[in-house]
Amino acid sequence: GINDAALFSRGSGFIRFSSSLIFSMISPVIAPYLSKSNREGSVLSETYIKVNLLVGGICWPILAVAGVFSEQAITVMFGEQWTASAPIASALAIWALFGMVFVEFGQLLLTIGKEKFTFYYEMILTVSTIILCIGASLVDSYYVPFALVLSSVLQVFMQSILFKKFFDINLINYLWNLRISIIITLLCFMIALLTKKFIINFDLNAYYTISILAFTMPIFWLSCVVIFKHPIYAEVKVVFRTLKNYIPWLH
Repeated sequence: GINDAALFSRGSGFIRFSSSLIFSMISPVIAPYLSKSNREGSVLSETYIKVNLLVGGICWPILAVAGVFSEQAITVMFGEQWTASAPIASALAIWALFGMVFVEFGQLLLTIGKEKFTFYYEMILTVSTIILCIGASLVDSYYVPFALVLSSVLQVFMQSILFKKFFDINLINYLWNLRISIIITLLCFMIALLTKKFIINFDLNAYYTISILAFTMPIFWLSCVVIFKHPIYAEVKVVFRTLKNYIPWLH
């Protein structure tokens, strides 16, 4: 129905905005970076893991927190009349997280000359997603976001098989290499849950909630990056040194 489609559109729109907020700035440099690494004879699997470690360290926590505070964020972005789309957004945050386990995977296969495998797995994934979503909608439109989550799990499964085939690294070892980003994401998720519970007790409106979140979560995230020595900390230091040249009070 039109109502269900509208709610799904608002929920997915919020999640797409959250995930693309940072990723859209990172994505254009990933392909040249992988190509450069391949030309220079670097171990491409290590380069790709590093890319995912950096992207995951930024995008995964954003999506985790967005899933927790979807209702408040949607209220601020679209108005209170769209709060019914919050559960959809929370489910789609999981979908988006799984979609970023192997970021720019098609580009990786293109770099090693295995682009036909991209076509095969994308075709299987597309057909499976359509079947899952139609099946879920026939039962109840409420289940469609969960059908997408299941589809994203299938996507990770197929990508992990191909990654093992071409680089001899299984999914467990791959995720182990991303453990720092996973830990930071889980910590941000837990802090978001605690913050939400604290805010609910004070019955704050959505605007106050998002303001508090915008102030506290970046500080907590940056603290985690420093404490766990995430590779992105090196990039943060470069940014800070650059800012020092333009902002006198940072000296």
